[in-house]
Amino acid sequence: MEEYCYTDLSKAFLLHAEKQYRAKAPYLKTQIFDVERSLAEQGVEVGRYDVVIATNVLHATREMRRTVGNTKALLKANGVVLINEMSSNSLFLQLTFGLLEGWWLSEDVPLRIPGSPALTPQAWRRLLEAQGFVDVRHPAEVAHGLGQQIVVGLSDGIVRQRQTVAAPLVATPSHGLPAQDMAPRSVRESAASIGDALEEKLQSSLARAAAELLKLAPERIDPQSELSKFGFDSITLASFANVVNDQFGLELTPTVFFEYPTLAGLSEHLVREHRAVLARQLGGTERASAAVRVTIGDALEERLQLSLARAAAALLKLAPERIDPQSELSKFGFDSITLASFANVVNDQFGLELTPTVFFEYPTLAGLSEHLVREHRAVLAGQLGGTERAYAAVKVTTSDALEERLQSLLARAAAELLKLEPEQIDPQVELSKFGFDSITLASFANVVNDQFGLALTPTVFFEYPTLAALVEHLVREHRAVLVTHLGDTVAAAPERAVAQISIAPPTAGRRPRARFAQAMAMPPKGMQRPRPRPRFLSSRSRSRSSA
Repeated sequence: MEEYCYTDLSKAFLLHAEKQYRAKAPYLKTQIFDVERSLAEQGVEVGRYDVVIATNVLHATREMRRTVGNTKALLKANGVVLINEMSSNSLFLQLTFGLLEGWWLSEDVPLRIPGSPALTPQAWRRLLEAQGFVDVRHPAEVAHGLGQQIVVGLSDGIVRQRQTVAAPLVATPSHGLPAQDMAPRSVRESAASIGDALEEKLQSSLARAAAELLKLAPERIDPQSELSKFGFDSITLASFANVVNDQFGLELTPTVFFEYPTLAGLSEHLVREHRAVLARQLGGTERASAAVRVTIGDALEERLQLSLARAAAALLKLAPERIDPQSELSKFGFDSITLASFANVVNDQFGLELTPTVFFEYPTLAGLSEHLVREHRAVLAGQLGGTERAYAAVKVTTSDALEERLQSLLARAAAELLKLEPEQIDPQVELSKFGFDSITLASFANVVNDQFGLALTPTVFFEYPTLAALVEHLVREHRAVLVTHLGDTVAAAPERAVAQISIAPPTAGRRPRARFAQAMAMPPKGMQRPRPRPRFLSSRSRSRSSA
């Protein structure tokens, strides 16, 4: 196969496809594609594909004739279209997909089944033949009574596309303004504002978070460009709102991105509305600097260096005294894989967002500690500051005790969500077998995130569809965080081999961050759970299609 192009309106699903299928299918290509728009508008080659597959997607458009015409334009002469669509209306569909925007887009109502965007098998045949498809068939006609249909047709090779006429470009005179006056307004204003340092830090932090969410390089995120230009849609904007809320303790809703569609505008708005909260998180002129003022080589840096040395030793199974802060980490056996794990440990312990590249810039623990104190002084002071602070040594077991405890908790949470008995949840069986769907999986992700202070998205359940696999993944990726929540049970196993990692307890009154919320045990039935921060389930405007 030369190419399999996986398309969707949502960047989130393209990222999932890349991660899930790229290793198995090197010929995979992903692309955002709107079947309601002409191919020329989207830079797609006419007549490129031999086969187009569309599964429960074409009905979620405004005008079926245009939709089918654009679908046909993708095909070579005699190319095959394979359509899987609903064949009838039902109460179940109304109460599930009827909640999505795409269900109500249709403007050509006479073509549709009454009260539904679906088409009857006969309507599909007439529509395809009218658009120039030949040999239209329904190979699974006997199964139409089950509510689904398969439609197959061959293109006659004739393509009809609406032409798009570009508006002429009009040059805007500069009137001889100096270069600095031609800069975007928000840049000029932020340079002159009193709180520009705080705004710059926030903008940088938001750009890194956006880049990580979309799997882009941070330098590609232009704060002056609208977020939609980078591939954000309703799903990824909801995830971005959750990330920002978890990181800074806010309660934004995704609608904020419609009011402030650029990171520059959003940062300006957030600093204006939440200056005190952001100053505590990022540092600023309002912050009482005396509370956290430290000098190079003072107690804060020394404590951090000691904590990092212990964590490094635990990861490499070395004695802590063997870790010399002045020696490069590679000397102790660190490589790209263990450095990535070390970054996760540090992030989990201190609520940071380091990437493994930081170790190339600061290859020794001494250099790294100095850098972290300089860049994240307030956060680290909150974690490590104060001579009276008690440090807890959290035992991390190398056995499966942690997994067993987590698996039990997740099974109870899943059972409670689905109104089942916990013993009905088999960790080896896929969650869909118990009745989980996209909506309840999103709710389950929120429950897990609120319970353990993580930042999972519902796509994790596509990669790890059973509780057993999910638990193994979570323990592997978030061991330190989970131990702080479940450590009482885990630590009560002295016969198992353990490694020591120093974990600082959360500062009193500090609101939880993205992956580092305070422990919140699963409440017994009948006990009210503390109210979590708002989380958001966004509907896709249209379903996935493949070309």
